[in-house]
Amino acid sequence: MKIVPFLLLGCLLTVSQAHAQASTCPATDFDGFVQTYANRMSVQQNFTRWPLKMTYIDTDAQPEPQPVTEELGEQAITYPLLMDMDRARSEGATVTITSDAKGGGSLKYSKPDTDEQILYMFERDGACWQLVGIDDQSL
Repeated sequence: MKIVPFLLLGCLLTVSQAHAQASTCPATDFDGFVQTYANRMSVQQNFTRWPLKMTYIDTDAQPEPQPVTEELGEQAITYPLLMDMDRARSEGATVTITSDAKGGGSLKYSKPDTDEQILYMFERDGACWQLVGIDDQSL
């Protein structure tokens, strides 16, 4: 990914940082932000850090499945990045929002009695949060 710097208020920013700072944070708390992020593609587009770290389980790896991490550019991703929380719950998923001590946090979708589990990781970036990684542990 080519990083094009922008000068904004005396700070050197990447395109994604400048774009996110140009957008108003949709919530003042992490729970509210994640709720909005899950429900609105425009928020997903404005508050995702590129390249996005994507980890998944390679089930064809030998001698056993193993995790693989890739950095993906925006052109390699389709929206929505995650399912609306209410829809996920109605389809039997457990939705867990967790904040961390650094001001970031995560959103986890998992389905009981299945191997489905996806963790969306967010970091605080200035006045708002950005999705920085997806860890899909589903088999």
